[in-house]
Amino acid sequence: MTESARFDAQAIEMLRRVGGDDLVKKLAQMFCETAPLRISKARAALGRLDAADFSLAAHSLKSSAAQMGAARLQRLSARLEAEIPTEASRDSIVHMLDLADAEILAAAEWMAGLQGPGEAASMTRIAVVEDNADNMLLVRLILQDSYEVDEYTTGIAALDGMRASPPALALLDISLPGMDGLEVLSRMRTSDDLRPIPVIALTAHAGPSDRERFLAAGFDDYVTKPIVDETQLLGAISRLLGKAPPK
Repeated sequence: MTESARFDAQAIEMLRRVGGDDLVKKLAQMFCETAPLRISKARAALGRLDAADFSLAAHSLKSSAAQMGAARLQRLSARLEAEIPTEASRDSIVHMLDLADAEILAAAEWMAGLQGPGEAASMTRIAVVEDNADNMLLVRLILQDSYEVDEYTTGIAALDGMRASPPALALLDISLPGMDGLEVLSRMRTSDDLRPIPVIALTAHAGPSDRERFLAAGFDDYVTKPIVDETQLLGAISRLLGKAPPK
């Protein structure tokens, strides 16, 4: 395995020799369930500037990544484990945690492929509500390898479509024709069927107070357009899917 390798297939082969495909499948499922929770614990510890809890979460993620052959995630987790959370280091640590979120998604996709044809779990469904064709194309390209994407260009179409085929998460533009994203969110939050769906505001509104305004309105997270760093979007999705109940 080279220093830059993302995955180490030898780790999986060792597990397969020990317990066969069943062990690999169970450990892969466990990794996909616990890795996002460990990132969440690390973020919470960072918020408290709790060095001990932060180090423990990073160490647990490093050990799990090593066991499953997620080599790049293992190296990134080792760097996180060596960090001491402070106000001065907060931004750089948040960036590394966002990178770790993206690596978890990539590792989960890789592990699904290890299960063989027909055994990989079906892709998680994400609804994207966006009226700008260029933005929709970019989001689709970012998500399509890891998620099944349902595309809507209006709020009305999105509400009808999500009721018929509920997604695990929705990306919602604010400036939509006819019914804006805030109204779509309001209707989702008053619908028994749609209320549980995590919703990320996907918007060009990027002023200093916009994040707080949209979170206060009921969005679960906020990502600005244009998307210049796909790990921010993928990281936000991973965090919310990690906290969401299984579908």
